[in-house]
Amino acid sequence: MRVLSIFMLLCQSVWAQNVTTPYYCIKAEVDHSELRSQIEKLEFTAGPIQKIHNPEYLIIEDTDGTITQDELARIRAMNGLASVAPIYQTQKGNMMTYTDKILVKLHRISDISLLESQTDRLELEMIGTNRFDPKLVEVKTTNSTQDARALANALKETGLFHHVQPNYFHTLSDCGGPVNDALFDRQWNLLNTGTSIQGNGTAGADMKVTEAW
Repeated sequence: MRVLSIFMLLCQSVWAQNVTTPYYCIKAEVDHSELRSQIEKLEFTAGPIQKIHNPEYLIIEDTDGTITQDELARIRAMNGLASVAPIYQTQKGNMMTYTDKILVKLHRISDISLLESQTDRLELEMIGTNRFDPKLVEVKTTNSTQDARALANALKETGLFHHVQPNYFHTLSDCGGPVNDALFDRQWNLLNTGTSIQGNGTAGADMKVTEAW
């Protein structure tokens, strides 16, 4: 019997493909207890399921090694899943994966009709345009058997669009080490010490960024 566990991932929309890990990211549309029940029916045991800032996304770890294509197909077939995607590790040690969404940059706004035609062909769903850039359009997969990365490649290979990529996300690097900015001690807005080099301001009256780091 294989053991599966869940760990936390923070989301962003950037990418650099590196080493494949034994982890898969799933977007769940069902209650966690129902998901656990389905995993156990596949003769897996789910570890603690932790909610992250987006509780729809969970991480499955195969502690015996890389998940096989047969196991992946069984996971994709579970009820209540929107997407399943592999997780990679970058050279910096960050973990990266992708969601069920694809970002498409059009050459011209009028090319939206070309995208509509392609989304129909690939059975994708149009979500809408970016409010700041009408040539940037978001589409999504319609079921967990579809792979957003493969479909993004299919859209890109048509040559009809300026740029296509899945909506990637990754863990953040540890920023808790020493600050390498030689002028950091002068930047009271980041860390206000109330010293003369900062103009004798009010200590603590800053953006509290070091707490976020």
